[in-house]
Amino acid sequence: MIKLNDSVYTWLKWVAMLLLPSLAVFYGVIGKVWQLPYVEEIVTTLNALGVLIGTLIGVSTYQFNKENTITVEPKTKAENTFSNE
Repeated sequence: MIKLNDSVYTWLKWVAMLLLPSLAVFYGVIGKVWQLPYVEEIVTTLNALGVLIGTLIGVSTYQFNKENTITVEPKTKAENTFSNE
């Protein structure tokens, strides 16, 4: 599996969560007002690309967290009690 460095991950997350949805809405609104070509096709493509990138990032995050999980042993009852000494 490809490991992304933090800056690439952050950039892809920004693209998927902000840039592509914003472009889709912008082109959808402006395209109809100005009668631009292929409005529905372009909006659908931008949204589908955003979902694809978001899904891949989600899978990557899940795999990363799965591999880097730290197991913490629970404390015993005696360790959880406090004393006023």
